[in-house]
This record gives sequence, C-alpha cells and structure tokens, in this order.
Amino acid sequence: MRVRIFPVALGKIIYHASSSPHTEVAGLLLGKESRGMVEIWDAVTGPQEGHAGYVKLNEEVMAGVVEKLLALGLDIYIVGWYHSHPGYGLFLSAIDVRTQLAYQALYSKSIALVIDPSKFLENGDISNIAFKVFRIDGELGVVEVPTSIGIDRKKVLESTLAALKGININDTFLYQGHPIMLGKAKQALVDVSKKIFSRRVSRKK
Repeated sequence: MRVRIFPVALGKIIYHASSSPHTEVAGLLLGKESRGMVEIWDAVTGPQEGHAGYVKLNEEVMAGVVEKLLALGLDIYIVGWYHSHPGYGLFLSAIDVRTQLAYQALYSKSIALVIDPSKFLENGDISNIAFKVFRIDGELGVVEVPTSIGIDRKKVLESTLAALKGININDTFLYQGHPIMLGKAKQALVDVSKKIFSRRVSRKK
C-alpha cells in the first residue's frame, strides 16, 4: 500500500500544525483510492481543545464532514486522520494505535498522518517539515506507509478545486453555519466520533 498527498492537503496540515507550535492539533484526511493507492486530496478540522500531548476534536465534526461532502456532491471521502506532535517526533503512541484501529474498522485502508512542525518553525525552511504516515498491520503492528507528494497536473487542480468548494468550519477548514443532519445517522456518527476523537498522547521517552 502507498499514499499520495496533494499540495493543498499538505499545505493545510502544515498551516494548522504551525499555527499551534506548543499545542497538539488534529483533523481529518479526505481523498479516495486510485489504482491501489490512497490519495489525500484535502485536510479538514473543526472545533477542538488541546495542549501539548492532548487534543479533543468535537465529536460532531465527522458527521458534519460526511454531510457536507454529500451535499456538495464531491467524490471523495474520509481516508484517515492527522495530528501533530509539536517537538516530540513522529510515532504513534499506544492511544494513537487504538485511534487508528477505530479508523481502520470503519475503512480498512485508513491512514494516520503525524506531523512535527518544530524544525520548520525554527528557520522557516519548508523542506524541514517532518511528517510520516502510518497504519496498523495485524502481524507487524505499526508500519510506516511509503508516501509521495502528488504532482499530476489534473489531480492537483481537481484536489484544489474540491478544497475550494467550501468545506470549512468556523472559517478555518470545514463547514460554515449549522449543518442539518438526519437523526439516527447523525447520532451513529457522533457515537463513533466520540471513541475516535477523545484521545491523549503520551510523550515518547
């Protein structure tokens, strides 16, 4: 399995992580599968609270993303999640592993992107952005997934246009206003989201 991330998605993740250099942040990865590869077209987030080593994303964010994608008619879906480890490296903690397993239960090829913006923030050199993509293999445990940056002209434009269609929350990354959600579907997604987004990260020693 391989992953390809397109510039607009990576740019949003870098911006989000860099905006909170001492606080962990998290969000969702949107994309699709193409010829056996998971493509990340966009990155979205929403209301959350956190500090160094801890983040909690509002439980209704996932439901809001799904509803907005359907309303906009975009042919992409949630392919995983991202979070930052500001200043303490790229790895999945034990709780991250449980979070990732919850995602993989929903979509078997779900991925987890971890970013550490600290070196970039020190000197402003974008080449110093450090990130890795992980998933859980039943036999091998945590494995790093080979990841490249997409440069295909058509898909760069498609992913950029998709990101510009208004998937923003509170004028940052997801939706605006108050979404209308269907009762049972909304509650089901909220219940799953509670298990996924309530997480604490232990610093690697």
